[in-house]
Amino acid sequence: MSKSASKTICSAATAIGAASFLTFVGPAGAIPPAPLAPACSWKLPSFLTIHQDNNIDVKMAINDNKLAGHAQYTTPEGSMVSGSADGALNSDGTTFLFIMKWFDTGGQNNYSGHIDSDGAISGTTLNERNVSNSWTASPNATCVAPVAAPAPVDKPGPVDKPAPVDKPAPALPTASVVSDVDVYDQKNEPDGAGQIVGILHSPNTVQLLGPCQKKSWCNVSGDAVPTGSGWVWGALDF
Repeated sequence: MSKSASKTICSAATAIGAASFLTFVGPAGAIPPAPLAPACSWKLPSFLTIHQDNNIDVKMAINDNKLAGHAQYTTPEGSMVSGSADGALNSDGTTFLFIMKWFDTGGQNNYSGHIDSDGAISGTTLNERNVSNSWTASPNATCVAPVAAPAPVDKPGPVDKPAPVDKPAPALPTASVVSDVDVYDQKNEPDGAGQIVGILHSPNTVQLLGPCQKKSWCNVSGDAVPTGSGWVWGALDF
């Protein structure tokens, strides 16, 4: 093998090795690319001028991405031609078709356009004589960031009702003991069935466990009453 052939083979091997190095795939743990920014929602300018390649400028008003109904252009000779304008940005958000019908000449132009990723507007026009021209427009469309959907709002859960609070029992009426008196386990009338269980001494205060009159049997309770409760006759003031 000649020296020149050997050099050729070595150079080829070196180039292949270099190419292999440039196309080497990174490890599985490599950092992933940053997510793409959200797509633009394009807004056409309020006043748009189309610059045709035959030196004719067509001016039109736009409202909310729709033609406002009127357009005009100046001929190379300097005369002004007016017409009606119809059309709007398509639902894809980047293309449109504008139709101009010229009052003075009876002609018509159909403008097919699109918006590039940088907002530049361009396209082609075809008139009633089947003559086509290319065009660009100024100013550019404006990129309006899409409105993010509002985050869902958690509905409040049921509110626990507070536990009912037991109302305290009404306080029992009280009476003062004005003299010592026997205490019975029950009324000692009419047949003397009651048994004496102790003596209620004066002065003390007792609670009345039911209706009571001064000169009658009263059912009383309290610390001063032997066995805690019993019946007494008279000896109470209330």
